[in-house]
Amino acid sequence: MKKLLLTTTAAIGMAAIFPANAAQAQSTDQPAAESSADENAQTSGLYDIVVTAQRRQESVQDVPIAISAFDSVEMDRRGISNALDVAQYVPNFIGLNNTGLGSANAYYIRGIGNSESIATFDPPIGTYVDDIYISRQNANNLSLFDVQRVEVLRGPQGTLFGRNTTGGAVNLFMKEPGDEVAGYVEAGYGSYERYMARASIDIPLADTFAIKVSGYFQDDEGYAKNTTTGERTNEGDGWGVRLGFRGELSDTTRWTGSYMHINSKAMNVVNFSCDPADPTNCDGRFVTTGLTKNGNFGGLLSGKKDNFGLDNDTNMDFVSSNLEFGSGEDISVNVITGYVYTTQDYAIDFADGRGLPSLGTPVPPVQGYALGGFTVANEGEFSQFTQEVKVNASLADGLIDLVGGVFYFEEDNYTDLGDLFTVPGATLVLGDRALRSSTEAYAGYLQGDLNITDQLTLTAGIRYTDETKNFSIRDNRASCNDGSLEATCISNENLIASNGTAIPRKMSTKLWTPRFAVNYQVDRDILLFASATRG
Repeated sequence: MKKLLLTTTAAIGMAAIFPANAAQAQSTDQPAAESSADENAQTSGLYDIVVTAQRRQESVQDVPIAISAFDSVEMDRRGISNALDVAQYVPNFIGLNNTGLGSANAYYIRGIGNSESIATFDPPIGTYVDDIYISRQNANNLSLFDVQRVEVLRGPQGTLFGRNTTGGAVNLFMKEPGDEVAGYVEAGYGSYERYMARASIDIPLADTFAIKVSGYFQDDEGYAKNTTTGERTNEGDGWGVRLGFRGELSDTTRWTGSYMHINSKAMNVVNFSCDPADPTNCDGRFVTTGLTKNGNFGGLLSGKKDNFGLDNDTNMDFVSSNLEFGSGEDISVNVITGYVYTTQDYAIDFADGRGLPSLGTPVPPVQGYALGGFTVANEGEFSQFTQEVKVNASLADGLIDLVGGVFYFEEDNYTDLGDLFTVPGATLVLGDRALRSSTEAYAGYLQGDLNITDQLTLTAGIRYTDETKNFSIRDNRASCNDGSLEATCISNENLIASNGTAIPRKMSTKLWTPRFAVNYQVDRDILLFASATRG
């Protein structure tokens, strides 16, 4: 079940001017090598990157939040090709692949994060695409093939973003179609026989309606050599397509949205700089599992997962819609709708062809077990729906700025997984279970800015969340359902904690998450702010 984690933080920061396309709303030393480029950027007026960290458009220099922002030009300049790459350029932000899975990222901001992507564990760092919350980590290592901007918000964002932003949020915004026919085609080749291509075209269908069609493809052999099977693994294969649209329905009404499908076969099997079976061989990266890509588990596991080999096949369908009324007016309303459907099938050897370590053998020798040392085979299906109505208002000639709204979230998850542990002469089935979980959440929020002067602003906000989670588990093994329970059998009937307490299968949470801030604009280049918030 979900473990509720609350964080309250107080922050004092200073926002200073930064390179044109990569803006960070906290001060830092600017590298001398970039000074001339920065001067050119300042001359061309590119410093004011526009962000929506406070759910409204404003210059990054005016945001009293610890934020790092990158536009598409800066991402290309830095070689940022997926969401994980962003972490290299953001302070207090660590990103890494989930163990075994190259399609899933584990994020840590200011030390808060998690490394699991199972259906019953919510990440404390929220991922958003066009204001649509992505609840599962399974496919959050998004390839940035059609992205306009990435924003990383550090610290709790519980007021404006809500659930599971205890440590912060990673926000991606996709490119909108342009007014003219335009596009690009790019292709590349890299190490380990990597072929890459991406393309996009804007097509105006009328004066007030346009579409954008984009796609990418990547294929490689994998950077790690399996010295047991002779295969290469840890490839980054994947592809994706996107159809975006933009309609100007009237002078003050616009509608944007997109459909996107992404497939990832990226792997992250544990690997070594030297071959564990031959420590003198240190030429590359090495894997030693005996589990092959076309293997299977020979009837040890139930269902579809028994036929999985060493592989990861993740698919995500993403649909978004943003209908805005009053665009450019003192009061605007956004109706934001999103649907995300993800499937993930994988089999990963987490012990790399060995038995698990023991006190007597801290680093067990490589065995190259055909079914892996400690192997997890997983079949997962995850769907979610979100609906939000957001209102922005500027009152009393700009004295007060308000943003508020209501939010609904519904999620259903299914995971069928098996765990196997191999010892000399036998493979033991530690578990073969199906888990289901569902979440339903309602929230309302309001934040107001009091602009006392052109330089001094006071901010206060509050969010109320009402969330209910349901969970069930079924053991697939016949011996767990015929009365002769094994020690490893787990089902709804024997969900007992180590202290003997029954683990609940339904939990509800009601929570208030406030925010208070004060900021002072010293000049165009410097913003001083202090804030306290709960996430």
